[in-house]
Amino acid sequence: MSSSSSSENEQLLWRDSSDSESSSDTSEDELAGRLQNRIFRTARNFRARVDHFTRWNEDEFRLRFRLSKNTVIMLEERIRDNIAPNTERNHALTSMQQLLLVLRLCATASMLQTIGDFGGIHKSTASQVVKKVIHSIVTLAPEYIKMPRTQQEMQSIENKFYNIARFPWVIVNYFTRTVYQRNLGIED
Repeated sequence: MSSSSSSENEQLLWRDSSDSESSSDTSEDELAGRLQNRIFRTARNFRARVDHFTRWNEDEFRLRFRLSKNTVIMLEERIRDNIAPNTERNHALTSMQQLLLVLRLCATASMLQTIGDFGGIHKSTASQVVKKVIHSIVTLAPEYIKMPRTQQEMQSIENKFYNIARFPWVIVNYFTRTVYQRNLGIED
């Protein structure tokens, strides 16, 4: 650091400290701490956020998020209480913004950095949002996802799947995206 900028910072520091207290009462350690905070503190950066819900028409929205706007509204209403911010300070994300970030992540299998850029937030914030929203959605699973309980139900689902995709002996667990194939000829 040059001596001229150092002396300017010290003058600024002295001027700031003289407003609240006399300069004789301030120790050198306090002045050094204040000077260090002034020099090394970075400015907060709030990125512009796009309202993706209103920006896209229904077809474009479905392409980006793989769900209709009505479905997203219903889902947001169901999980709003669990994910809504407790404050309006510091540009908090709305529950709809949080949900759309997670839906975009699921629709594109992107990285957190990409999703953060998409939503105008830092990747660490994106990580926290993903964890919170996914947890809230998973709590709804028992209402919407029903796995077969009997051998007849399992056979019926397998037949329907085979008729659609020509892929035999499949049970799909959608949450983990794991496909289990039953062994041929072996009954559970």
